[in-house]
Amino acid sequence: MQSNKDLEAFGFKVMMQEAFKRAERDKILLTALGMEKLVRFRKYFPNFNNEIPHFL
Repeated sequence: MQSNKDLEAFGFKVMMQEAFKRAERDKILLTALGMEKLVRFRKYFPNFNNEIPHFL
């Protein structure tokens, strides 16, 4: 990728976005209360709530 600066910049941007998402996810999992985690889950996976049996 070093020979193509546009591709290198794109790859760096994607890696930084994913690193930021992972850091935010880890922060929420470590610090948030259960209800906040549920709200976040429903926001990012809106249809999963009906797919998973409630006893799980």
